[in-house]
Amino acid sequence: MKKFLSMLLSVVLVFGVCSISAFAVAETATDAPATKLVTSIDVSFDFDIGGKKVGDYEDYITINTAGVEFEDNYDGLGAFANLLDGGSAEEYIEGEIYGISVYLTPEDGYAFPLSGDFVVTVNGEEHACNLFIGEQYDEELEEFVEVPTCDFFIIAAIGPEGGFAEGRTSKLIKEISIDIAPVAGMSVADWEEYVKINTPNLEFDDENGYPGAFVYDENYTALPSNYIFVAGQEYYIEAQLAPASGYCFPFDGVEKVTVNGEATEDYYIDSYYNDNYVVVDYASVAGYESASGENSPFDLISNYFTTFFAGIESYFAGIIQRILLIIMLLG
Repeated sequence: MKKFLSMLLSVVLVFGVCSISAFAVAETATDAPATKLVTSIDVSFDFDIGGKKVGDYEDYITINTAGVEFEDNYDGLGAFANLLDGGSAEEYIEGEIYGISVYLTPEDGYAFPLSGDFVVTVNGEEHACNLFIGEQYDEELEEFVEVPTCDFFIIAAIGPEGGFAEGRTSKLIKEISIDIAPVAGMSVADWEEYVKINTPNLEFDDENGYPGAFVYDENYTALPSNYIFVAGQEYYIEAQLAPASGYCFPFDGVEKVTVNGEATEDYYIDSYYNDNYVVVDYASVAGYESASGENSPFDLISNYFTTFFAGIESYFAGIIQRILLIIMLLG
């Protein structure tokens, strides 16, 4: 009987210890704060910054989202500014135009998503943001640690009545869709006729004297603007596109591009500064397509003279280049 009671007591003690251990683990788990995912950031930017110091960015940039702070480990700056005509800036001066980069990072207990939707709004407008993992040297740990960072770019022109924003304080265009349909009798210069833009707030990038589309024949020879499409012939057409004012492409690229309803990877996206120092995005989207319809005899005659004179022009241009090269070598 004593032996049985002893065994029973041992069993009770074992289960009691297990219960206490399980309770302790559960209590420890609940004590550790769960990481909260930040999928959107809202920032207010005060463009009345004339005379302010660049380093006083907390005076003109307000983070409205909980769990987000300035990523100021790099040189102690969560934002810095450059004059768009060159050189860094320490103070905002009236009459100048600045490119301002802002860096944000999650606070302890928060995290940015490394994939999926991530929205940044600046003064209520959706804004292009570059989300990446960087490294900073931690002096306490004496090692490099990963720092998740969201950075975005603002252009501000400082005028007598404050500033204004351009460029990437913009709404995002995440998909591009166009149709390419050349028709016999159309000329290369009629790009608005044979390239249809299906994406709202996207337009031809033809403001700088460049055509809205480049056209090449089957030998990838560039065709002049007065060339007329010939029925049945296949052409390689590159549409030159740009977001309308107030819009831009995401830093990490668009999600999908389609030509005539089919997804394509025959495109590239880039950006540049225009004459007003405003960031302008552009996209080149290409596809092969044969011309439909029928040609008149005049079309074919016109093309003959177009290609003939283009060949002569190219021939003499080559001769002139050789002469200039000889003169440079002799000089």
